[in-house]
Amino acid sequence: MSVYSITKNIVQKSLIYFRHKKVKNKEFTLLANNCVGGQIYHDLGLKFLSPTINMFFKCDDYLLFLENLDEALNANIEQVFRKDVKYPIGKITLKS
Repeated sequence: MSVYSITKNIVQKSLIYFRHKKVKNKEFTLLANNCVGGQIYHDLGLKFLSPTINMFFKCDDYLLFLENLDEALNANIEQVFRKDVKYPIGKITLKS
């Protein structure tokens, strides 16, 4: 392991530690349209409290999700199968 890698690792861990200490409310929900929310929770060393962890939304779908948040969170998720995609796809149908 190089000196650069070791130094970078120490700096990253120090930044995470000090950011974690600054956060007053340790239990909050992040609504992100991609993996950034999960990365923030991880970097702050906090429990993942988001319903959108490990999810990706296209911009229009994300805005629709936020505009109808209560309905979307209570809706059934239908799995969509596509041969050209190697990850699961879920579909929420909103009445609005």
